Amino acid sequence: MTAPRWKPFSESPPHPKSWPTCSRYSAQLVRGYAVCGQATIGAASLHNLIKAIGHTKAKALDLVSRHVPAGAKVLELSCGEGILADAMLRRGYEVRGSNYSIYPQRNPAVPVDTGVDIMEPLPYLDASFDCVVLSEVLQNVPDHRFVLGEIARVLRVGGVFVLTTPNMMNIKSRLHFLFTGYFKVKWMFIGHDVPLSQAFAFHNHPVHLPVLLYYLNALGFATPLVDGIYVKPKSVLLTALFGWLVKPLTWVNVSCTEKNLKHSKASRQHYEALTSFMALTADRLAVVARKGEVKQALSSVSDVPEWAQAYRK
Repeated sequence: MTAPRWKPFSESPPHPKSWPTCSRYSAQLVRGYAVCGQATIGAASLHNLIKAIGHTKAKALDLVSRHVPAGAKVLELSCGEGILADAMLRRGYEVRGSNYSIYPQRNPAVPVDTGVDIMEPLPYLDASFDCVVLSEVLQNVPDHRFVLGEIARVLRVGGVFVLTTPNMMNIKSRLHFLFTGYFKVKWMFIGHDVPLSQAFAFHNHPVHLPVLLYYLNALGFATPLVDGIYVKPKSVLLTALFGWLVKPLTWVNVSCTEKNLKHSKASRQHYEALTSFMALTADRLAVVARKGEVKQALSSVSDVPEWAQAYRK
């Protein structure tokens, strides 16, 4: 099977008449392990893999296997017990892990650097890895920009970043926010008696997909592939009931209302990402982004406040 094509979006969003039908996404209903109707792992092998390491890690491994050649140098940040790192090692990758704390490791053959705080500069040289994996971590840290910047720094040009994180953009979370003011991505809301030193244990900083797309673009990544994990029947039903409203409202917003998007290629990118089947129905996002060459400065079309001009580099 060939990997999904990496291609930039066109200048403007598609006309509503060109929206894809549900049949295009029918194969994606199997827990998010299919793309464009083609399974990436056989059913029996997938079942055994999920049983061994869980849905989320199995998805991350699937994405690494599809986008990164065997033998490549892979870094998994905050790898915990090294379950995913061990699985990648068995697939033929040269794997290194990092943790802030010391965990018992599933496979001692995987080197793990301890004392690594991802909110500090990573202890690795520039352009030293072919792939960086960050699985179920970003929602726990306050400064996404810094963490993503360090990942971009240690990745080689052409290297791949694989991210899994709770999906605050699914339709269940959007409706929950509409009626309660809370996005439905947290495992529990943080109590006001929790000290700041332990706040990282809660999902206080869910990843806002439009902002993630901006960060990845600003850091030199190509247009990312936005996939998902854990498609739930309730979300599919809600998408069937309200998708007809979500899609046109999103189209109007990115093509007409958001003035810093409507005249750029980002307009189509945001529309596609925010209205995709996985963004609307999956409990977790799985994102793959490939690092490109350093970009040349583009002509400015965004309305940047005058007071912010002094910070332009």
